[in-house]
Amino acid sequence: MGGEFDACISAVDFLPREGYAEDILVSRFVSTSELFEPMQGRLAFGASILTISSRTGWRWRLHYDQVQELLKLSSAAELRHFIKLNSIDEARAYALASQGFIAFTNLKTEDFGGRRIHANSINPRQ
Repeated sequence: MGGEFDACISAVDFLPREGYAEDILVSRFVSTSELFEPMQGRLAFGASILTISSRTGWRWRLHYDQVQELLKLSSAAELRHFIKLNSIDEARAYALASQGFIAFTNLKTEDFGGRRIHANSINPRQ
Protein backbone atom coordinates (compact mmCIF):
# COMPACT_ATOMS: atom_id res chain seq x y z
CA MET A 1 0.00 0.00 0.00
CA GLY A 2 1.78 3.13 -1.21
CA GLY A 3 1.02 6.80 -1.58
CA GLU A 4 -0.98 9.24 0.48
CA PHE A 5 -4.48 9.03 1.88
CA ASP A 6 -7.12 11.74 1.52
CA ALA A 7 -9.07 10.63 4.58
CA CYS A 8 -8.98 8.50 7.70
CA ILE A 9 -12.30 7.36 9.15
CA SER A 10 -12.50 5.53 12.46
CA ALA A 11 -15.61 3.91 13.91
CA VAL A 12 -15.22 1.08 16.41
CA ASP A 13 -17.69 -0.36 18.86
CA PHE A 14 -17.71 -2.97 21.62
CA LEU A 15 -20.81 -2.87 23.79
CA PRO A 16 -20.45 -2.98 27.58
CA ARG A 17 -20.47 -6.53 28.93
CA GLU A 18 -19.65 -7.62 32.44
CA GLY A 19 -16.00 -8.51 32.92
CA TYR A 20 -14.80 -6.79 29.74
CA ALA A 21 -13.71 -3.30 30.86
CA GLU A 22 -10.15 -3.79 29.60
CA ASP A 23 -11.25 -5.32 26.28
CA ILE A 24 -13.68 -2.44 25.74
CA LEU A 25 -10.98 0.19 26.24
CA VAL A 26 -8.45 -1.72 24.14
CA SER A 27 -10.79 -2.34 21.20
CA ARG A 28 -12.64 0.99 21.24
CA PHE A 29 -9.76 3.34 21.93
CA VAL A 30 -6.24 1.99 22.36
CA SER A 31 -6.04 -0.27 19.29
CA THR A 32 -7.78 2.26 17.06
CA SER A 33 -5.52 5.12 18.11
CA GLU A 34 -2.48 2.85 17.62
CA LEU A 35 -3.67 1.95 14.11
CA PHE A 36 -4.06 5.62 13.34
CA GLU A 37 -0.59 6.70 14.45
CA PRO A 38 1.33 5.13 11.52
CA MET A 39 -1.22 6.50 9.04
CA GLN A 40 -1.00 10.12 10.14
CA GLY A 41 2.26 10.72 8.30
CA ARG A 42 0.65 9.48 5.10
CA LEU A 43 -2.28 11.90 5.13
CA ALA A 44 -2.15 14.26 2.16
CA PHE A 45 -2.11 18.04 2.54
CA GLY A 46 -5.74 19.07 3.14
CA ALA A 47 -6.90 15.55 4.06
CA SER A 48 -9.68 14.82 6.55
CA ILE A 49 -9.88 12.74 9.72
CA LEU A 50 -13.24 11.58 11.02
CA THR A 51 -13.84 9.69 14.25
CA ILE A 52 -17.29 8.42 15.13
CA SER A 53 -18.18 7.61 18.70
CA SER A 54 -21.33 7.01 20.66
CA ARG A 55 -23.34 9.63 22.48
CA THR A 56 -21.61 8.65 25.72
CA GLY A 57 -18.64 10.80 24.76
CA TRP A 58 -20.13 14.25 24.42
CA ARG A 59 -19.48 15.26 28.04
CA TRP A 60 -15.77 14.45 27.89
CA ARG A 61 -14.71 17.82 29.30
CA LEU A 62 -16.37 16.89 32.62
CA HIS A 63 -13.91 13.98 32.87
CA TYR A 64 -10.93 15.83 31.42
CA ASP A 65 -8.31 14.56 33.90
CA GLN A 66 -9.27 10.92 33.45
CA VAL A 67 -9.39 11.28 29.66
CA GLN A 68 -5.91 12.86 29.69
CA GLU A 69 -4.63 9.90 31.73
CA LEU A 70 -6.11 7.50 29.17
CA LEU A 71 -4.35 9.30 26.31
CA LYS A 72 -0.96 8.73 27.99
CA LEU A 73 -1.29 4.96 28.47
CA SER A 74 1.08 2.92 26.34
CA SER A 75 0.83 -0.69 27.53
CA ALA A 76 -1.70 -3.29 28.61
CA ALA A 77 -0.20 -3.29 32.11
CA GLU A 78 -0.70 0.49 32.42
CA LEU A 79 -4.26 0.10 31.17
CA ARG A 80 -5.07 -2.62 33.73
CA HIS A 81 -3.57 -0.48 36.51
CA PHE A 82 -5.59 2.55 35.32
CA ILE A 83 -8.82 0.52 35.34
CA LYS A 84 -8.18 -0.83 38.82
CA LEU A 85 -6.97 2.49 40.27
CA ASN A 86 -10.03 4.37 38.95
CA SER A 87 -12.56 1.56 39.62
CA ILE A 88 -13.68 1.62 35.99
CA ASP A 89 -16.54 -0.73 35.23
CA GLU A 90 -17.74 -1.78 31.78
CA ALA A 91 -20.18 1.11 31.33
CA ARG A 92 -17.50 3.66 32.30
CA ALA A 93 -14.96 1.97 30.01
CA TYR A 94 -17.40 2.32 27.11
CA ALA A 95 -18.02 6.01 27.82
CA LEU A 96 -14.34 6.70 28.49
CA ALA A 97 -13.36 5.21 25.12
CA SER A 98 -15.79 7.58 23.39
CA GLN A 99 -14.51 10.50 25.45
CA GLY A 100 -10.94 9.51 24.59
CA PHE A 101 -11.77 9.53 20.88
CA ILE A 102 -13.03 13.09 21.08
CA ALA A 103 -9.94 14.29 22.96
CA PHE A 104 -7.68 12.35 20.58
CA THR A 105 -9.35 13.99 17.58
CA ASN A 106 -8.93 17.43 19.16
CA LEU A 107 -5.22 16.76 19.72
CA LYS A 108 -4.77 15.69 16.12
CA THR A 109 -6.48 18.84 14.89
CA GLU A 110 -3.83 20.90 16.71
CA ASP A 111 -1.00 18.70 15.38
CA PHE A 112 -2.11 19.00 11.75
CA GLY A 113 -2.93 22.70 11.51
CA GLY A 114 0.10 23.43 9.35
CA ARG A 115 -0.85 20.74 6.83
CA ARG A 116 -4.46 21.94 6.62
CA ILE A 117 -5.71 18.53 7.70
CA HIS A 118 -9.20 18.73 9.15
CA ALA A 119 -10.21 16.47 12.04
CA ASN A 120 -13.80 16.04 13.18
CA SER A 121 -15.51 13.81 15.69
CA ILE A 122 -19.15 12.85 15.34
CA ASN A 123 -20.75 12.04 18.67
CA PRO A 124 -24.48 12.65 19.05
CA ARG A 125 -25.64 14.16 22.34
CA GLN A 126 -28.98 12.39 22.76
